[in-house]
Amino acid sequence: MKRVACLLLSLFIPALGLAAEPHVEGSMLVTGTITVNPQGGVQSYAVQGLDKLPLSVRQIIQTTVPGWQFVPIMADGKAVTAEAGMSLRIVADMVDAQHATIRVAGAAFGCDARPKSNLPGECPAGTAIRYVHRQPPDYPIGALQADVGGEVFLVLQIGRDGHVSQAAVRQVNLYSRTDSPAQYRKVLANAALRAASKWQFSVPTTDPNATKDHWVVQVPVNYTLGPCCSAPAARYGQWNAYFPGPVQDIPWDQENTSGAPRTSGDAIASGGLFVRDTRFVLKTALADGGSRS
Repeated sequence: MKRVACLLLSLFIPALGLAAEPHVEGSMLVTGTITVNPQGGVQSYAVQGLDKLPLSVRQIIQTTVPGWQFVPIMADGKAVTAEAGMSLRIVADMVDAQHATIRVAGAAFGCDARPKSNLPGECPAGTAIRYVHRQPPDYPIGALQADVGGEVFLVLQIGRDGHVSQAAVRQVNLYSRTDSPAQYRKVLANAALRAASKWQFSVPTTDPNATKDHWVVQVPVNYTLGPCCSAPAARYGQWNAYFPGPVQDIPWDQENTSGAPRTSGDAIASGGLFVRDTRFVLKTALADGGSRS
């Protein structure tokens, strides 16, 4: 089953207060861990709160993730078993006013790919990038007055001094219907970029990551006003609704331009900070695993 149909859009459309629209999506984030065997296949995986997720979401995870094939992970010249934190964005695409199809639209692998817990896969001390100074972006007055909210997916290049050397926007999703979506996407993106240019980070001091001359991190920034326009941080396992924006290529993000299926910054919760584990390179498309019907 590549896609699971017949999801009632009432699960997420009320968040927008709209009738069905062709460009509305609903999505949720689920997190856990994944273990890849020496041949690059999925040896095992675990999803937090799997039994509490909607049946359709459980089905798409169970028929997709086990079929993934990764480039074998090497250590000291040999293929090895490796584990990482895993975060998945499950997207429901509208078919009509009552139905949608579901797919795994984004995946992130790394020790920061999910909230902190006592599960394996967390970042050991000194191996991860952390915020030192992070002033949240101002809410643009024009978007505020128009009751427009959204989420901006930033990609930042961090130098060894902990400052942002390059910044770009991968995508902007809007929580509100507007006659000027491109204008408000630009307004929200620019506000996020201005704020990010002033952020400071601590960089890795141990582990092979510490020898890099820069690091690429992905940061979602959420603009919400409340029930008038938003899909603010949904509880785990619940749908958010939004109008998806175009996805932009970022030439200097070399770790994500190898031709392999792209891991995705939109698989990280808002306010999070994620550096992908570059050992985990998918050979198959995100939604190509599992059986089909």
